[in-house]
Amino acid sequence: MATLTRITGMLMLCAALPASAVVAEYVEQAPAGAADNVIELGLAVPEPVTSSVPVAGFRSYASLMAGLDLLALEHAYVHRYRLGQSLEGEAIYAWQFGGNTNAPVMLQSGGIHAREWASPEAVSGILENLVAAAEDGGVVSWLRDNANILLVPVLNPDGFLTTQRAPRTTRIDEDPQNSPSDPLYPRDGRMRRKNLRNSDGQLQSADDTLQGVDLNRNLGPYWNSGRGSSRTPSSIVYNGASLESEPETQALLAAGALLGADTLRLYIDTHSFGRVFFYNNTGNSRLFQISQDLVNLIRQVPARAYAEDAVSPGLGIGASDEYFSYTLNVPAYTLELEPGTSQLAEYGGKPGVSHSGFILPESEITRVREEVYQMALLAYYHQMGPAIVREVRLTQTGGEMIYRHSWQDQNTTTRTLQAAPNTALQGGQHYTLNLIFNKPMRWVDAQGQAVNYPAQNVSLHPNLSLFSSRSEELPAGQWSKTRYAADTYSVDFTLPTDMSSPVNLHIAVRDMAGRALDSDPASVTRWQGGHWLGFENENGQSGDVGGEDHNTLLQIAGAPSATPAPASTGGSGAPSLLFLITLSAFARRARHGIA
Repeated sequence: MATLTRITGMLMLCAALPASAVVAEYVEQAPAGAADNVIELGLAVPEPVTSSVPVAGFRSYASLMAGLDLLALEHAYVHRYRLGQSLEGEAIYAWQFGGNTNAPVMLQSGGIHAREWASPEAVSGILENLVAAAEDGGVVSWLRDNANILLVPVLNPDGFLTTQRAPRTTRIDEDPQNSPSDPLYPRDGRMRRKNLRNSDGQLQSADDTLQGVDLNRNLGPYWNSGRGSSRTPSSIVYNGASLESEPETQALLAAGALLGADTLRLYIDTHSFGRVFFYNNTGNSRLFQISQDLVNLIRQVPARAYAEDAVSPGLGIGASDEYFSYTLNVPAYTLELEPGTSQLAEYGGKPGVSHSGFILPESEITRVREEVYQMALLAYYHQMGPAIVREVRLTQTGGEMIYRHSWQDQNTTTRTLQAAPNTALQGGQHYTLNLIFNKPMRWVDAQGQAVNYPAQNVSLHPNLSLFSSRSEELPAGQWSKTRYAADTYSVDFTLPTDMSSPVNLHIAVRDMAGRALDSDPASVTRWQGGHWLGFENENGQSGDVGGEDHNTLLQIAGAPSATPAPASTGGSGAPSLLFLITLSAFARRARHGIA
């Protein structure tokens, strides 16, 4: 569990502040005898940079929008959508990477809280990194062709622009959320959190400094729950006049429905700070297990791992991740970027400066962008669903095809197996086995080598075995490309002379994210009700885990028949399901020394 809890985390930001409401200035080093309204950070104070491409710093709002618009103009697989507009009339946009109709949707948003400058940079960086790698021929190319990744970098443009107009200045004022012993908070200017409801965003307008709605307290199903939010308009966590009252909130809802809510597989709301993933136990045990497994997978990707904190059922605060997990039944997270609770001191800044964690040093943002991209990419890959062995090919020396079967989509829920040719094999002969998967199974590095994804520890090679009256483990092979890099595995082997016929090929392999195969490709895996449908193990049990592929039976010429004898095959040329199940069970018993 995280040390920074969701409800109380922002109230733990202690520091020495001026004794009364005042406009204060952030500086790198305060001169001797500086006034109380000079706040020393110990590191350079970031200011918005004009650049349409990533820099070692934080770009202006206009620059971020211009850079992303340019990507949409230059690449056919990047599309911009207008979701709505802010209170001040600023358009709120989403950018789509992909374009395959009805493909699974991954939604990631940022900038819901204005002062969290790392968030828009990180979400924009995801799109920029995806485009840069779109022709990699591997995982990113596959996502481009088979997924729809929807990114909303700035959900609160009015507030964000307010902070960028005053990058060195904040108004420290009373806050009803605080305790009497710590009554002051940096609230406006660089430290504005909320939107501009009933506020002009000007530091000189003292009467409306504390106004605005916390957009991350404005959503159902736990709007106005009394936990972590307030009905007082001047509170930093004011939840709005009514449920989903704010146009910025409506824009986020529009993003969730944009490409079809039934195609949504994942939601991540990107914040700072705390270095923690928050997520919800909605009471749906399968959704919670999937969400927990996924967060434990991706939080290890950065060099310094993130914490995770699961919120118990019914304890919502009106946050966006609650809407997506409870209402749309997908894994949904609030991702609090770095630093941790030590704030700027983590990077050598002055310890104990209130709210300094929102001012990430310019020297760190390039690395943070890359780490957020790496986490996001693995999450998107995972939520695309499990791999299947799409096609099996067996050739002999000279390249002649001896055996081939492939799974063909019939509709959105079923596939059929087509097998031809199915020539009997000869004991003692040399063969090449090619397994073609429906997705890239390994990350491929800059040298073209199949390697583990950062922080993952998946066996690089499948475990392949032949089963009949005895078992024979096949040697290691190598990954290659049919459509995408590392979507094909090839093995050269010599068939033993003492195996009975038929032989059942067992394929045990995990994908890049460490997930087992869908053992029965006949039913297309899909997402519904917070879990997977049509995702079976080798025993035919449906669930969220998967297993091995046992769908290949090979005949051996002149070999004694295995027990039981093969039944007649159907019109597809594939063995009967009853025989396959029986033989597989027999083989499993033999493998464990029972038969």
